[in-house]
Amino acid sequence: MFHSLPRRAAPVVVALLLLAVPFSRGAAQGADALALRAIASSYAGDETNSLVELDYQFDASKLIDRPDVASGERLVHARFRLHLVPQGSGAPLALEWRVNVVREAETPQIVVGVKAFDAAPGLYHSTLELIDEGAGGGASSPPVATFAFTTTVIRFNRAKPTLSDLEIAEEIRQDPEDSGPYAKYGFVVVPSVMGIFTAAQPQINTYVELYNAARAQSRQLLVLFRLNRVRDKETVGTVAERSQIVDRPDSGTLIITNAFGLDSMTPGDYRVVAILYDGIPPNAVDSSLVGRGVYIAGEGGEEMSQPDLSTVAVDPLFAGKKEMELNDEWSMVIYIATPLEKKLWEGLSGVDAKGRFLSRFWQVRDDSPETSANEVREDYMKRVDEARKRYASPNVKRGWESDRGRVLLQYGRPLEMDRHPQDFNIRPYEIWTYNRFQFVFLDRTQHGDYMLVHSDAPNERSHTDWLRDLGRLNKEWEESSP
Repeated sequence: MFHSLPRRAAPVVVALLLLAVPFSRGAAQGADALALRAIASSYAGDETNSLVELDYQFDASKLIDRPDVASGERLVHARFRLHLVPQGSGAPLALEWRVNVVREAETPQIVVGVKAFDAAPGLYHSTLELIDEGAGGGASSPPVATFAFTTTVIRFNRAKPTLSDLEIAEEIRQDPEDSGPYAKYGFVVVPSVMGIFTAAQPQINTYVELYNAARAQSRQLLVLFRLNRVRDKETVGTVAERSQIVDRPDSGTLIITNAFGLDSMTPGDYRVVAILYDGIPPNAVDSSLVGRGVYIAGEGGEEMSQPDLSTVAVDPLFAGKKEMELNDEWSMVIYIATPLEKKLWEGLSGVDAKGRFLSRFWQVRDDSPETSANEVREDYMKRVDEARKRYASPNVKRGWESDRGRVLLQYGRPLEMDRHPQDFNIRPYEIWTYNRFQFVFLDRTQHGDYMLVHSDAPNERSHTDWLRDLGRLNKEWEESSP
């Protein structure tokens, strides 16, 4: 939907909201346990500066809480310092603010906040520091967590229609009466700092501002939203698309919101893109494009209707195979199956039903159905073969059923593999790093049986202090060995 409203009267101030938000790893120091993360969005400002909104989060349950004399509640006191160093010329920026949070029983207690400020357009190397004042940390105290990230402040063209940054939100709702810190232009926009969505969330919400629409050359503008699947940082296809036609207004800023449902999305990396056309394609005069990455961690599909397998043609890949061979295929692909697909498979018997089911399984995942090959399956089976060769062990004969094999198939190939086969007094371990997550595998038996001991990905085994506890764990395992 879109709305033409007056410009916001004041910048957003610090705000807090308690959310059960999963978190992941970034360029952080001491930030994993505290879930400290941040992301910035640019909006039109004055002649010199743009308005920047910094969305951030942290885990209040990991900070020291103190009793409040007036209220009797236990409070967490956090101080934040934000440093922005421009690339090239320009003066650095430094901001500082404090946040007080009522300590709740939830663990983790993820707190989401917003800080707004003005900045000159350009690329900044940014650092957000968190100081625990409850532990005696004053203004000059060292931070307990640091998160480093890059911020691009957009320079907005005032001569033609253009879009602000695209914001990904946990929730967007209309509420003209709300004057809270998440309120802007009659909407309440609750940011998603991590951009991670699960099956428990109904949709990905997006918010974007359209400036200078009155300067459009055409009578109508088109805003096109696309949800693109991303693999190895490259777009491999568009899985959903929405469009909105906007009549050229006389003045003002237009607010455009959109949402993509998650009920049929497979887990993985995606990118939401908003494209503005001055006119209706193919007769559009100009365009503006903005985008933001998201990760779908949950396995949707429970609400999908049961497919009619009798209408599905058996793929030649599965024709003539024995039921045992089809069962083997299922054991390889179960990691990317939806809950509904798992439930359906349990009720199948016979080569015909299972062959049709697996044919449909890969059909719906084919990003390029116009080609004769299913590139998604080909890439997946290459990883199965890689897991078979590399990750089999005396206790796990089929490598794709090992922890490393399962992660390789479910999440893809990591960006980095940090191997430690012979560190002093520590059993062999590996750290796999992805865009958003890390996985730590430990060879407990020292026979190649690498087990997952920690990950910051949602719904995975988590032991944040795994490295600190390795000495104790090693001793316990030694004492328990026959």
